[in-house]
Amino acid sequence: ELDPAVAEVVDQASGTEEEIATSTRSLESALSKCQSKFGRCTFINVPRQSEEEQRFMKMFSTGKAL
Repeated sequence: ELDPAVAEVVDQASGTEEEIATSTRSLESALSKCQSKFGRCTFINVPRQSEEEQRFMKMFSTGKAL
């Protein structure tokens, strides 16, 4: 059974069944790794080239929240 966080992202996906299946496996793997390291993780949709994306990229690269 899909994790609800993954299911929500997959529900909004577009593409062939094969592309969606590949993406689903990648998302499940990422979520699993994140949860084993941090306990609780979720996906958020950040528009590309936005101020939010720049903030997140900086936060992930430095490990510090802004």
